[in-house]
Amino acid sequence: MVPVTPNTFFFYRPKDQDDVLFSFEPGEKSRFRGRFPGDRITPDAMLTTGASVPRSLWKIPGLSPFDYTRSALIHDWLFEAKHRYEIGKWLQQAGVNEAAKAKGVRLERDYAVYGSLTQDDAADIYAECIRSVMDLTTEMGNDLNMLIAKNENPLAKARLEELRESLKPAKKSSFWLWAHRWFTSEGCWIPTAKKTWQSQHDDLGLYELLARSDAAVEKGYMSKWLRKKFKAVYEDPMRGSLPGDGKLAGVDDAVKAGTAALLQKQQSNTLRPRIYLEVEDQASQEIMLAKANRFPKLDVIKDKNFSRLGTGVLVVYYYASEDGAMAENILKTITELFSEGQQPPEAKIVKRSDGGLYRPKHFDLHISRDVASRLTR
Repeated sequence: MVPVTPNTFFFYRPKDQDDVLFSFEPGEKSRFRGRFPGDRITPDAMLTTGASVPRSLWKIPGLSPFDYTRSALIHDWLFEAKHRYEIGKWLQQAGVNEAAKAKGVRLERDYAVYGSLTQDDAADIYAECIRSVMDLTTEMGNDLNMLIAKNENPLAKARLEELRESLKPAKKSSFWLWAHRWFTSEGCWIPTAKKTWQSQHDDLGLYELLARSDAAVEKGYMSKWLRKKFKAVYEDPMRGSLPGDGKLAGVDDAVKAGTAALLQKQQSNTLRPRIYLEVEDQASQEIMLAKANRFPKLDVIKDKNFSRLGTGVLVVYYYASEDGAMAENILKTITELFSEGQQPPEAKIVKRSDGGLYRPKHFDLHISRDVASRLTR
């Protein structure tokens, strides 16, 4: 566990040292037993922030983000692996080149076992892990009691007692078990875990960004060793190629077929412009959908996932050069919806390129929660 920021750590397992293997084996009564390779869940290198407990509750013993560190690592890995699977699917459809699409095939293959997991599945496995830690803590406490009773060295005895005291936050407690599971479940009204589960396209990009950060290394925020680790996660050198499995060819055929269909619609003048809402949450999405009547000649469409956006964001992205004027009109229509003084100061249009991917009359609207909320006034 290498610190990256005060509450964020980089976890990794040296692949050449089996003696530090970290894994979890679902219990005999678990519905997940036999689901994972070798009946084990084994995390790979990743960033972790510990348990998904609100900061205001960290001071309560048993609810600190690192009171059940090993359980939290398994839980965070389920999120990470699920995201890598989703990124793989996305790269196959929208990859800018053959290498990106091939990487997508590898990611979908390598993390396929996590593809059908739900957020509640991850919460259930997390609860199993915590219960295992609670049982182990009881055994460790009993062993320490025996050592304390037999030890006649006062200094050693005092140290053993300190070690025993450190086990208290992880003692058996049905309430702590319920609380940790609830904070990570779909039904929790605190959005931390839910938002992370739904943000499926930013993980590997974050590792790439950190790996390229010369300033962080020069200023001492991050070591060269850590940057090298981030680069290894992003480039994924341990993953092999897929000779002759035919998946990539199938993806290419699907992209070509989609491009041909778009060209045919454009030539026949039946291709309607469409705005995809890449927003922060459902409330922002509903606000924008309620304004769809301001775009009678465009289809306003929900994006599949919510996105993490900074404050004050209002950007219209377009892809084909000839669509720049329409993007300007879309932005103008949206900004006219705001009352005086409420318009975001840096509303703009941006041209994007997807390599060879053909996307005419396609617009992505990025609007942050705080900006969308001003449209309700």
